[in-house]
Amino acid sequence: MVMASKPKPPERSRAEAPRPKLSAQIPPVLLAWLVPGAGHYYLKRPWHAAALLLSIAGMFLAGLAMQGRMFTPMTGDLFTTIMTYGGYFGDLCNGSLYLLTVWFGYEQDTVPGAVHDYGTKFIVCAGFLNLLAIVDAYEIASGKRARA
Repeated sequence: MVMASKPKPPERSRAEAPRPKLSAQIPPVLLAWLVPGAGHYYLKRPWHAAALLLSIAGMFLAGLAMQGRMFTPMTGDLFTTIMTYGGYFGDLCNGSLYLLTVWFGYEQDTVPGAVHDYGTKFIVCAGFLNLLAIVDAYEIASGKRARA
């Protein structure tokens, strides 16, 4: 004897699922930019927030300890423009780490040497890592990625 099962309601795909309001997406993105990991903490992911804060702030502070310099946008030839604006964007992605450092007057001259150069790269890479954390916080807040 075969029993008839109830017909299942059609499942809504991810594209059809209702998306959260923009007002629910803005706070985690702004918090993620201001303080590394704060967007994930706001989204109730404290372990991810702690890992992001330690890795991004640690990389930024290591760059400062190596006397890396902050980029300032310069124009000139195409290579100089792309490199300085790209580095400046990476610095800005550090959020409050960058803003406080500039506010307290941190400035390094361009000094030849590998250690200073690595310090500059650490600072910029910390900013781009924070940019990835910002995008991740946005995707979680907007429902594009499931909460783990």
